[in-house]
Amino acid sequence: MKRSTFLKLFLVSVVLLLSIFITNNKVFSENWVFFATRTSNNVDFYYDKDDIMNLSPEIKRVWTKYSEPLKEMLEHRIKIGASISDFSSYAYTLDFLEIDCKKKQYEIINYTHYSKDGETLDSSEKENLKPESIRPGSIMEGLHKAICP
Repeated sequence: MKRSTFLKLFLVSVVLLLSIFITNNKVFSENWVFFATRTSNNVDFYYDKDDIMNLSPEIKRVWTKYSEPLKEMLEHRIKIGASISDFSSYAYTLDFLEIDCKKKQYEIINYTHYSKDGETLDSSEKENLKPESIRPGSIMEGLHKAICP
């Protein structure tokens, strides 16, 4: 094999591998850590330990992941008037949250529901965010204890 052909193949391989790594970086960085269970329906909640954003010493942004029972997800969507089309393949939800560690408040910035195939079923970005208090014994208190000093 000629040296120039080898170098071309090598460079193409490097570029291909780098592009795969860059486009899938979120997949490689996920480190889901358990922080709470909702006892009413045994739903476990996780946060991505490797992707916590420190906006200030008190303010953090973090991804959480959980999987509602399908029946409850469908009932909730019907109750709020949302579409249940394609939700028979629902697998899990990712929420992006902002936590104020000092004030013990949180805001849901956005959420996305995913199918078993990893396809987006529904997503929403919140506007005019209003902080909610973190109540004692709540799921959010579990997250607060996990990520706040």
